[in-house]
Amino acid sequence: MKARPTLSVVAPDRGDDYDDKFEASCDIGETTLYKAGLRINSSGVTFADGKPGHKEDDDEVDECVVETRKLVALDKLETVGMIGRGSSGQVFKARHSESNVLYAVKVVTNVFDKPRRDQLLTEIRTLYGIESDHLVGFYGAYFQDHALSIVLEFCALGSLDQLLARLPRDDDVVPERVIAAIAMQILTGLAHLKRVRHVHRDIKPQNILVQQDGAVKLTDFGLARELSSSTSMAQTFVGTFKYMAPERVQNEPYDYKSDIWSLGLVLIECATQTFPYANARSYIDVVQSIVESPEPSLPEVDANGELFTREFHDFIGRCLKKEPSERASVEELLDSSWLQLHNATSTERSVRRCATWLEQLRFVNEDASEAKDSRHEEQHDAKQLKAKQHDEEEEIEEAIEGSEHGN
Repeated sequence: MKARPTLSVVAPDRGDDYDDKFEASCDIGETTLYKAGLRINSSGVTFADGKPGHKEDDDEVDECVVETRKLVALDKLETVGMIGRGSSGQVFKARHSESNVLYAVKVVTNVFDKPRRDQLLTEIRTLYGIESDHLVGFYGAYFQDHALSIVLEFCALGSLDQLLARLPRDDDVVPERVIAAIAMQILTGLAHLKRVRHVHRDIKPQNILVQQDGAVKLTDFGLARELSSSTSMAQTFVGTFKYMAPERVQNEPYDYKSDIWSLGLVLIECATQTFPYANARSYIDVVQSIVESPEPSLPEVDANGELFTREFHDFIGRCLKKEPSERASVEELLDSSWLQLHNATSTERSVRRCATWLEQLRFVNEDASEAKDSRHEEQHDAKQLKAKQHDEEEEIEEAIEGSEHGN
């Protein structure tokens, strides 16, 4: 019989989170929900000092609230479908009555369900005042009729795991150059979170959304943790354990690099359509595999028998170092030879490459055109025009990459 690792039961949402001012008690009134300076009512969300409290690296003052975001009034939204549901809340698809744009609305109907309520409040606090093309868009939060709601960007193609499940059986290999484009966008989102000193803590395919235009976005910030500085460590056991870094499953201090381990597992899953610890059948098995088994790695070839590049192997190896100090940082990975090999060094090119792949797969969703925020339409059209001007160049580049690297 295999020896079992020494494990301890760790209560979620304890540890150093209790030292954070946001762990103060929540005051729930008839019309207002208030916690640690965060006030939410039927008119929206405000902070006591007008700021969400984010700090940027190399900056001694709080990050200013982003003023360019167009907030969406809850009474202007009409529910048109259900995206998902849980024991304490639902996620709806809603249409704006004036613009016809689609949004996703998360609702916690039982605000006295502390874990779920606090997750949504953490998500609001994380997204409030932050804008990034690779973090899901935030359009307001509301408390009325004893329900807490958050309005988010609607991503027509859903999550990465749903996208991978839709791949045709006769063509279920994601080209390496596309995986590189996906990785670049995820890293860009993580870099923005790091700039405001946040660890996501729950990177997995279900929390990576894909838009029809090829944009890849991180979502579900209910477990995000703010660190007091760029060198701080956290020590709290929350998140999806299958994708947790070794230091986290062992309840050791962790930092931004714990998200890098999770990214490495996600990319292997994209490349092979298989979770690296697929043979582990229970929580104990997964933990034992993470702690005791060799670090996961890519196979030599993909499902079509094509070799993965040496640079891809190296990239995965740098993500999946058990020792955090040996693991690559976000900045190092963005500058990696693998991304350079596939010309995935700009977000615009990476988005366009993903869009081309989606078009080839005919992943067309009727909601996609409606889901675009009209605020970005002019920018989107300009990007489309520029993309057309580079079509011939892109086709030549893809042909060269395919012939040289078998992808």
